[in-house]
Amino acid sequence: MPILKSIKAALRASEEKFRTVADYTYDWEYWENPDGNFNYISPSCKRITGYSAQEFIDDSKLLDQIILPEDRNIWSNHRREAIEELKLREVQFRIRRKDGEIRWIEHACQQVIDDRGEFLGFRASNRDISARKKSEQELQVALSEIKQLRNKLEVESVYLQEEIKQEHNFENIIGQSDV
Repeated sequence: MPILKSIKAALRASEEKFRTVADYTYDWEYWENPDGNFNYISPSCKRITGYSAQEFIDDSKLLDQIILPEDRNIWSNHRREAIEELKLREVQFRIRRKDGEIRWIEHACQQVIDDRGEFLGFRASNRDISARKKSEQELQVALSEIKQLRNKLEVESVYLQEEIKQEHNFENIIGQSDV
């Protein structure tokens, strides 16, 4: 009996370590079974999506439903490729949170394979990259404005140089000097 108690205590300690790491992660983590149902979803999904982990567990299609229609092809291609080839895959797409707000998600997933080579599903990590995407868009707008201003300056410079040539036409002046 003491051996059984120590095994149970070790199992509880191991479970507690797993739960601490998984439940307190900043990113939205999940493990999806081969049948499409979720084995685990971290509580951080609520912060990112507005939906609780239980809502995803109760409706395994919820993730597919909250992806914006414009990004669903990206998602379905990603899913198909992830099944076909065993390697880490990453993709970015947008979701509509429960409150209607649009968020950018950076999704990374990999197949879970046990010691015998059996496919156990997918392990995924989802990060909210909305702030980064907003900064990228603002940078693109700023770069576009800079390009337009540069083009305008170049045009004005050419125009002013032509004006100076016409106003102060020194090309036909003949002078008298020893040089």
